[in-house]
Amino acid sequence: MGYKYQRKSTRGAYGVDKLNEALHKVRTGELSKRKAEYIYGVPRKTISRHLAGKVAKVGNLGRYECMFAKEVEQALVDHALKLQLMFFGLSTTELRQLAYDLAVKLKVQHRFKNQCAGKSWIRGFLARHPELVVRSPEPTSLGRAVGFNKPSVQKFFDIYKSELTKDTYTGDQIFNMDESGSQIGKGHIEKRTETDWKSD
Repeated sequence: MGYKYQRKSTRGAYGVDKLNEALHKVRTGELSKRKAEYIYGVPRKTISRHLAGKVAKVGNLGRYECMFAKEVEQALVDHALKLQLMFFGLSTTELRQLAYDLAVKLKVQHRFKNQCAGKSWIRGFLARHPELVVRSPEPTSLGRAVGFNKPSVQKFFDIYKSELTKDTYTGDQIFNMDESGSQIGKGHIEKRTETDWKSD
């Protein structure tokens, strides 16, 4: 299914929740198919197909569907945001590789090739989760030096303290790294800010 596909009909506009409720009311005999159609906006033919077991998945239109369950995709989002919070944002390529590994581990049927999710998948994933945004890599600069202020430092140590309290770390497991002259990130994914929303 193309990434920029636009629906040309209103099929299924009533939503899965209303469909499930209509099916429940008809199954229990509380409503007739005609009455359920009037109240919930679900066509009688649709109700009949579901009751007859002719629909593999409730609410699914056509033969295309999201590869991962909503819970799995949300776990990917949370993981990407957690890494960004720790200043180790994932690149789109790394996220695509992670999606492939996850599909293999969960034994999800997929069309990924070369041990990596396709570009169309990452575009769709980012479209479904607008709280994520792709950033370009930024070299260390004077701007970053100017941004070295108390609120920024306090934020870092708040995160640092939070990580230290999660587990018990010994002195040989904590390292002090100098990023001078280093590139920050690889074009990573991070949380969308209020400015990003206004610029769309």
